[in-house]
Amino acid sequence: MRPIVITEFISLDGIVEAPGRGNHEHAGWTFEDVEFDPAAYEIKGREQQDAAALLLGRVDRYTLLTFPVILGGGKRLFADDGIKTRLTPVESQQFANGINLAVFDVAR
Repeated sequence: MRPIVITEFISLDGIVEAPGRGNHEHAGWTFEDVEFDPAAYEIKGREQQDAAALLLGRVDRYTLLTFPVILGGGKRLFADDGIKTRLTPVESQQFANGINLAVFDVAR
């Protein structure tokens, strides 16, 4: 079975809602509030499965691109009542525009 990888644009306060566009008050925050860096945005294109796998505990890896912005509210990647999960760091990188890449494998 192929690994399930979740790749997300995420704000410093954990918001993943409407990074490009949508109905969120701050929709488009990934492109409007942070200088464009093509190297950071290419990573978002990595393979990912339905986020429902999060709820089932089937995720094998998280690739998170954290943007230097606080949105103050919106949909979060992890539910408040989610399960505790240990992660092992695999890769990290900081881009010139302040975006931080962090890749974690789920410790089994």
